[in-house]
Amino acid sequence: MSASVEFNVSLTEIEREILVQAKQQNEVKVRGREFAERVKDTAVDYSPVDEGRYAGAWHVEDRQRTVNGMPAWRVKNDDPKANMIENGTGQNGPRGQGGSSPEFAVRARTAAHYGGTEELIEAD
Repeated sequence: MSASVEFNVSLTEIEREILVQAKQQNEVKVRGREFAERVKDTAVDYSPVDEGRYAGAWHVEDRQRTVNGMPAWRVKNDDPKANMIENGTGQNGPRGQGGSSPEFAVRARTAAHYGGTEELIEAD
């Protein structure tokens, strides 16, 4: 008679354990913040530099809520003209205001640079 031993482990259990271990590692916070800073730098590179205020307004914020219990950051531009620079002000556009400044799409271009899409950017 042969004896056998088996056990079952689901991917959910493995994922849960990885998250538990990762939450305890300070390196996750350090590298996550470094990545957020790189994303910010990329957004600055894609930003138009007329007076420099818009490009200089990009910054990284710690998110109040975590994502699956993991630390998270937001790359943000709170310049008053950010929406107009991002989407443009063309007369026929969704936000047409009788003028015609181009759509720079900094957010979408930055997301694409890292293999994502603008739709994946969560707006809180």
